[in-house]
Amino acid sequence: MHVEQIARDVWRFPIPMPEGHWIDSANVYALRDAHGDVHLVDAGWDTDAAWGALEQGLRSLGHEVTGIRSLTLTHLHQDHRGLAERIRARSGARVAMHRADAAAQALPRGTTEAELRAWAVPPPRWPELLAAVPAGPAPTTIDRLLDDGDRLGIPGLAVTVVHTPGHSLGSICLALPDEQLLVTGDHVLPDFYPGVGLNRGGAGDDALAEYVNSLERLAPMFGWRGLPGHGGVIPEIGVRVDATIKHQLKRGEAAREIRRRELDATVWQIAGALRWGPGWEGLRPWHRVSALRQTAMHLRFTSGD
Repeated sequence: MHVEQIARDVWRFPIPMPEGHWIDSANVYALRDAHGDVHLVDAGWDTDAAWGALEQGLRSLGHEVTGIRSLTLTHLHQDHRGLAERIRARSGARVAMHRADAAAQALPRGTTEAELRAWAVPPPRWPELLAAVPAGPAPTTIDRLLDDGDRLGIPGLAVTVVHTPGHSLGSICLALPDEQLLVTGDHVLPDFYPGVGLNRGGAGDDALAEYVNSLERLAPMFGWRGLPGHGGVIPEIGVRVDATIKHQLKRGEAAREIRRRELDATVWQIAGALRWGPGWEGLRPWHRVSALRQTAMHLRFTSGD
């Protein structure tokens, strides 16, 4: 595993995702404090391979898992918090997460018959989508609930929480102003665009508008480098934020254009006509549910409803 040094006291560990996943790795960031102790941001998926990669990365810096002092989670998804309980049990590290995602761990994740009906999903496809809730980790014990503007309290490093809802209810970025670094989790990614409105428990709020607002909120940090949840360092946050907003607006316009051409087009039909990372037919059932939800959000967002 290649450990990348980002700044004097900041390193990136690419931790492997489970075999067969379309993303190869998730990033864990190690921050060394003024006393020489280590603090982590995110925890990778809970597999033995991920655990071994984490141990290897820490040892390359002269540390062991038992010496981790704190773990901060950018959001609740299992590729970012999977190893949190193992780390906590081995090290006694305090685990922190935004209070909205800590609460969202208990929210239902699946779709409903009402949603499928509203999206006009063909009835033969209902069983696979209703059964498509992925098996997630058990709720993670959270020792500290984070809010926007909180400081992590890492000796010698100024690290501030920036609440950026959209990808999830409690997604956060972490600002390191002295290093001009922003840990972005899945809020801003270098090579693809994150899903929006995940793990919202079927809530009818407008996660897409929330997401765009959260992207625009990063304006004071647009010249900084970004440390994403997947992939390499983002050279300039503002460039990628601009591309991400344009992508969302373009997808919304594409959805609206289909609706203009075919007034009776359903969410199911429109989603199937849009471009998705592995292609519509390449989406796993759970990712197809996410694509349908996002398509419905785009239609609401672009129509001004």
